[in-house]
Amino acid sequence: MSKGLGQFERWILIHTYLKTVKKELPADWKYPRGYQRAKDRYANPRWADLRPRLDIHFSVWSEHLMRAEILRNYFDLELSNRQSADDIVKECFRQTPAYRAALASLLRTLKRLERKGLIEWHRWRLDHFPKDCFCYGNQWDGCQLTPNGVAAAEKFLSANPWQNCHKLTLTDNDR
Repeated sequence: MSKGLGQFERWILIHTYLKTVKKELPADWKYPRGYQRAKDRYANPRWADLRPRLDIHFSVWSEHLMRAEILRNYFDLELSNRQSADDIVKECFRQTPAYRAALASLLRTLKRLERKGLIEWHRWRLDHFPKDCFCYGNQWDGCQLTPNGVAAAEKFLSANPWQNCHKLTLTDNDR
């Protein structure tokens, strides 16, 4: 099940588990910029009419480890000055060789984890959301653990407390 997993694969399993099952992320976790803006709007009574739409976004966000979170937290990529005005999970990155390499590595790794039956990779487009939802034109993608993925993450975490596991990052040899 978790045999033959690389460092990046373990990182994805652990952090998907921490976010979606334990509901506990490391203190130094980098949230998408729009997430904080949406949280602020949700708490502000002036934006009460947005709460039903924000509930949809928050429920999708809390049940998946999003691509933007992986790129920000594992690869520590440089953000673009541009950002999606209304999307709470999609992040804009500078189009650099490091970004393209990270994205290619991420997509290969996610396909491998999906083939091993450890994750399910979900993509959403506009037609998956109500018409009044403010995510027009955006596409989200994120992963959830399968029962085998949960078991693999729990097995790995039982041997390595998660406080140490979130420090797993790319070494120069992995880049």
